[in-house]
Order: sequence, then C-alpha cells, then structure tokens
Amino acid sequence: MAEQPVPARDLDGMATVARSVKPLLLADQSITSPDEVYEVARRKAAGAISIKLLKLGGIRRSRAVVEACRTAGLACHVGGTGSTRLVEAAQAHFISATPGIMLPSEIAEFEELDGDLAEGLEVKNGAIEVPDAPGLGLTLAV
Repeated sequence: MAEQPVPARDLDGMATVARSVKPLLLADQSITSPDEVYEVARRKAAGAISIKLLKLGGIRRSRAVVEACRTAGLACHVGGTGSTRLVEAAQAHFISATPGIMLPSEIAEFEELDGDLAEGLEVKNGAIEVPDAPGLGLTLAV
C-alpha cells in the first residue's frame, strides 16, 4: 500500500499514479467528507481511503465516510495520528465496531509518546486488544 503520493487536491495526479503502480493507493489528505470519497472513486484515484477520527471530525463523520467507501467500492484503512492513547483508544473502538475496516491498522504510535496521561491501551505481539472497561477503557496515569 502507498499512501497519498501527491498533494491532497491533485486527484488527476493520484489517478495517474494509481494506473502506474501495483501497490494499492491509499487516499488520506484528499478525504475530509463522503463527497470526496465518491470523487476519488469516480476518478479511480485510489483503491482505499485512510480513516482518521481526528481528521474527519469524529465517529459520526468517520462512519459516513466508511459508508461512502462501501457504496463506492473502496477499501477503508484506519491510519495513524501520532496521538495519545485516548485518541487511539477511540480509533480502536471504532475499528472493532465498524465492519469492513481493512486490517492491520496504524494505531500504535502512542508507544513513542512520553508523558501520556492515560493507561489501559497496550500493544502486545503487534496487536491491540480493545479495552472493555467503561468508556474507552482507559484510566488516568497520575
């Protein structure tokens, strides 16, 4: 998979790359709404879309983008945000509750963060087990 090899608004350039390479192209910065999913599909500019809850404005809008991907025949991948356990726990819950998300996803970048204020989301053997405690399953590390 190759992610967003051209500037976000250059869908013609993205389509040219998509026709020229074997790896699945992933549209990331090009997507901020369901309408943009349909435009990427119409131009054949990517085979998959990167979902990031922060970029898309939360769970509801992210679900709408996933639904647009299903309708348009594009795969969905949840991408990394370089964020905290809090954000990545929300993404982990989103992945586990949303059918059709392509695995693996990129949601473990919190491991590199010093001073994270939350505990309860850990990577074990390359995988994250979604916490089942109340809320997002995290506790404050104070």
